[in-house]
Amino acid sequence: MFKWLQLRGKAETSCLEALTTMTEGCNRNRVAHELELLAGATFPRQWHSSGVLHRKQAGMIMRSSITIANYFLQKCWNEDMDLSPMHVIKLVYLAHGWHLGVQGKPLICDRIRAWRYGPVIPELYLQVNQYGGGPITARVTSPFDTVNNEVLDEAEQSFLDTIWEHYRAFSALELSALTHRKGTPWYHAKRGHSRRDLASRSIPISSRLIKDFYRRKLNAAVERADSAN
Repeated sequence: MFKWLQLRGKAETSCLEALTTMTEGCNRNRVAHELELLAGATFPRQWHSSGVLHRKQAGMIMRSSITIANYFLQKCWNEDMDLSPMHVIKLVYLAHGWHLGVQGKPLICDRIRAWRYGPVIPELYLQVNQYGGGPITARVTSPFDTVNNEVLDEAEQSFLDTIWEHYRAFSALELSALTHRKGTPWYHAKRGHSRRDLASRSIPISSRLIKDFYRRKLNAAVERADSAN
C-alpha cells in the first residue's frame, strides 16, 4: 500500500544535503517553497521507520488540535523559543495535512475553515487568540477534560517531531505563506465565494482537498528526488 512512499537511499541523501545547503546563508522567504518540497522527499523513510505507517487504521485516533498545539509548544519551550497563535495554528495545520497525505487519515478531529488570510482551526484559535501577535506563554486548555487529558503515543510523537524539525525555523508569516498561496486547499476552498462568505469564517476546507494536496506534494518530491539521480 505504501510502495509509492519508498525512496532510494541515494536519492534521500541527496535531498538532505540539498536541504542543508539551501538553508545556509539564504533568505528563507525566497526558498521556502523549495525547502518544503525537499522536506517532503525526506519524510517517508523517517515515518516508515518510526512505525507510524504500520499503525492499524482501525485503531487510529484523531486528536484535538489543542493536544497537538501543546506538543509543539513544549518543543519550542524546550529550545527556548516562542510560538505565536498564528505560528502554532499553522504548525498544527501542516502536521494535519502531511498526516492526511501520508496516512490517508486525519490527525485532528477539529474542523478546518478558510478565513481571509489562510486556513484556520477555529477550536484552537478560540483558545489562543487572547495572545494576539505575541508568544503563547502557557499550555492551551480546553473546556473539556477529555481533551486536557489526551496523551500522544510514541508513534504520534515521532511523527510530530519530524514535522517540528522541518518547520521549526520558519516564521509564522512564512508558514502562513505556505498555506494560502495559489493551488493550496485554502485557495480551492474559497474559490467561488464572496468576500462576505470569507468574512463569515464559515467556509470549510475538506479533508479530501487537504489529503489530495499533500499526497501530490509527496509524490512530486519523490519523483523530483528520483529524477535528480
